[in-house]
Amino acid sequence: MADIKPVYRQTSDSYTITVTNKSDGSVFNLDGYTTYFTVKRKKDNNTADTSALISKNVTSLPTSNTARISVTTADTSLGAGVYIYDIIISNGTTRLVVVEGNYEVEDTVTNR
Repeated sequence: MADIKPVYRQTSDSYTITVTNKSDGSVFNLDGYTTYFTVKRKKDNNTADTSALISKNVTSLPTSNTARISVTTADTSLGAGVYIYDIIISNGTTRLVVVEGNYEVEDTVTNR
């Protein structure tokens, strides 16, 4: 699972995703899956996700069964505030919500 901690505005960060099976806690095989990380102001029904403020598609690393999501300074140039995010995995047939929650962007004192 990813620890999505608050991020400071205009900074970069990365999150390593490891998905586990609910039934036995074993590591889920991500081979053939794409990981989607999306941040929005609010949930909507837009299937193209055009309202996404941050949108990342990551091909999983099959040897470690993890996915690494990186956000850039451009991604975190949002105004300070609390947004929503989710992480979804899909192989084109199966689509699973891994986690969703609040994505907090904190302001900084120095802006240069």
